[in-house]
Amino acid sequence: MATVAELFSAEEIAEANGLLTGAAPTEILRWGVERFGSRLTMATAFGPEGCILIHMLAEIQAPVRIFNLDTGYQFPETLEVRDRLMEKYGVEIDLVSAEQTTAEYEAEHGGPLYVANSDRCCHDRKIVPLDHGHPRRAVGGPGAGEDDRLGRQVRPGEGQSAPQVDAARRLGLHRVEQDPL
Repeated sequence: MATVAELFSAEEIAEANGLLTGAAPTEILRWGVERFGSRLTMATAFGPEGCILIHMLAEIQAPVRIFNLDTGYQFPETLEVRDRLMEKYGVEIDLVSAEQTTAEYEAEHGGPLYVANSDRCCHDRKIVPLDHGHPRRAVGGPGAGEDDRLGRQVRPGEGQSAPQVDAARRLGLHRVEQDPL
């Protein structure tokens, strides 16, 4: 897999931020689609920002792979939001899951591991599936990093000071992140 440095240099990141600072979110998304093509992906946990980005991506008809890291611990209502978004916007939202079912995982660890060791649980139920779900994708997309263990999340009110494009080298994952909101 190519590293972030091979895909996008520090100079290119600075140039992109100069170009995109103050740009409308849809302009930032279009730039990402033009720059990264089929490598652009979007991770979502179906929070407000993720739903807005899905709306914008559908509006500009961006061919972006949208996915959710399904840990096996999501509320049924969360999965209903996924179904409604797919129906409303005509998009696919893949579920990237661990190989073991939740029942198998809990049997192996004597119960829900997130109670005793949340970092290990997140690694097993999010990081490993993400790595296997994106073997050829070295670029994250808008919303990538909605979980602090996976990447930097911009909190409400921070968006104006956060870079629109940034390199992420966390937990062995190499990607370029966009922050259009």
